[in-house]
Amino acid sequence: RDSIEQSCGVTVLAPENLSAQATGPNAIHLEWSDRSDNESGFQLERSPFSNSNFSPIAQLPPNTTTYEDMGLVTNRRYFYRLKALHDTDPSFYSNEAEATPRQTTATRDFTFDGSPLTLQPNPLTDGPLRLRLDEPPRADIELALLSAGGRLLPFQGRWKKSAQTREFLWELPNLPPGVYFLRLRSRTHTLTLPLVKQ
Repeated sequence: RDSIEQSCGVTVLAPENLSAQATGPNAIHLEWSDRSDNESGFQLERSPFSNSNFSPIAQLPPNTTTYEDMGLVTNRRYFYRLKALHDTDPSFYSNEAEATPRQTTATRDFTFDGSPLTLQPNPLTDGPLRLRLDEPPRADIELALLSAGGRLLPFQGRWKKSAQTREFLWELPNLPPGVYFLRLRSRTHTLTLPLVKQ
């Protein structure tokens, strides 16, 4: 792709690795790789139902690599693409990505280090966040909370390895409403989960 862009004489490289992940009943989290150092910004486009009717939804500043699309319709499929902007000509479009917001359930099941993991409640209201493994942790698990944009927040926990403890209660006092990501990390495994605070 680089050779094609160079042969066409483009002045700014297209973003790539665009991904879309539903993070709640009305929200989709988007991420991509910024391949240029000379863009003036990005234009993000969305198409509901199919990838044939894109329209711009956001003009983003240079070096942006994430976007939270809010206020969406539950169970509707959305397609996305974006391009880098430049004073003369824009880049080619990125790859397309799609996601469908779903009604968030109180309990979501995942797998960490080979063991099923339950996270509840999600959305989180008041009280602690409860994590439960079918098997006790094989190693200490570091817990970190990240913003929708990937910034590390000052909420961290540590789930100690134990032969008996299969459950961990994580207090998150004064956490503002919004979309977050919960990261679990051991010596050999990493898992990032979407979390909604109401």
